[in-house]
Amino acid sequence: MHGQPNYDSRPSAGTAQTHPHAGQRTAYGLFSALLRETALLLAYEVTRDLPLETKRVETPIEVMDAPVPAGKKLCFVSVCVR
Repeated sequence: MHGQPNYDSRPSAGTAQTHPHAGQRTAYGLFSALLRETALLLAYEVTRDLPLETKRVETPIEVMDAPVPAGKKLCFVSVCVR
């Protein structure tokens, strides 16, 4: 039908209540570290194909021309709701 949303009918991995890992406990520090690492990996994958420009930056060792994303500045935030 034209104009109707196209829903994916494939089964999902499960809801929070039916997922195989539901009810398991993870120490907050470990969970936080894993979430941070996952967010960094996702941000890397999202930005991998962005166009780059060269910008001169001063490091503690020397001045260098570094590749930076072209255009507007980006901000990535990982959000975890308990």
